[in-house]
Amino acid sequence: MPHISKKQLSEKTERALKNKLVDMLRIIGKDRKVTYSLNELLTFTEGVMLAKRLGMIYLVHKGNSTLDICDTLNVSPSTVARIEKIQDRGGYQNIEKVFHKLEPSLIEVIEILLSSVPSKVGKDRWNFLNKDD
Repeated sequence: MPHISKKQLSEKTERALKNKLVDMLRIIGKDRKVTYSLNELLTFTEGVMLAKRLGMIYLVHKGNSTLDICDTLNVSPSTVARIEKIQDRGGYQNIEKVFHKLEPSLIEVIEILLSSVPSKVGKDRWNFLNKDD
């Protein structure tokens, strides 16, 4: 869990910093070296945290089960439930609008991960390993 300082910023300063962050991300997004820029900006933990959050929002949006999301992204059911609750109350609408703009490869990776999760029980739960694609 990333550490947040106990020293509070004024609301005006916090808003100004968030606006500058958004501006910077827009500029980075137009740069071919975006991966390097984000690696400089985010710690490993922050990158994983944001990637998992985006993955959860996407998978909830697609209607995947809580169990499948937990197994795919190694998150707890309570974390998925929190994302589902926010989405049910109208949250993440702006993020969901841009899912179709994401590279198909990113979405395919999430869907491949999800489809490869075997059932927890049953004699045929490992048959997916024998499929020839």
